[in-house]
Amino acid sequence: MEEGTVFERKSILGSFKRFLIPLIVIVFIAAVFFIWAGISTGSHNVLREARDVRVAFKLIGVERYGDTPVYDPASPDGMAKGIAEKLENLSYADGSVKLLSWDDENDLPLAFTYSKGLYLVEYRATDKKNPGAGEWNVYYAFPVLNYSTEK
Repeated sequence: MEEGTVFERKSILGSFKRFLIPLIVIVFIAAVFFIWAGISTGSHNVLREARDVRVAFKLIGVERYGDTPVYDPASPDGMAKGIAEKLENLSYADGSVKLLSWDDENDLPLAFTYSKGLYLVEYRATDKKNPGAGEWNVYYAFPVLNYSTEK
């Protein structure tokens, strides 16, 4: 055996792997956090707009009390003619609203959906005796399949 100093050459690939794997993990965790934070913030904004839509429905109900009905089940959006425009002016919500059920006794919405972008908000009244009680559900979805047929 030879005596003397032995020099070991470190592999650049080995030291690169040592820093690359934690870097990839940190970038992945940061990306997941920012995506989650963006979806959460967007859902809160859309929920606020949907609550404004409910308040606008209440104002329209008070304004049209005893007059023509607000709910029209034959309409695609569930609203009588002119209600959608009034609702847009009162709530400043730029999503689409579909009225599913209306309480004629209290002139309040019992159920409606509000959709904007990839968000969908569902409102359902839970207690007829307490008109302010309701359940709000916010959904976030992305299109998985867009399928259409032509003849």
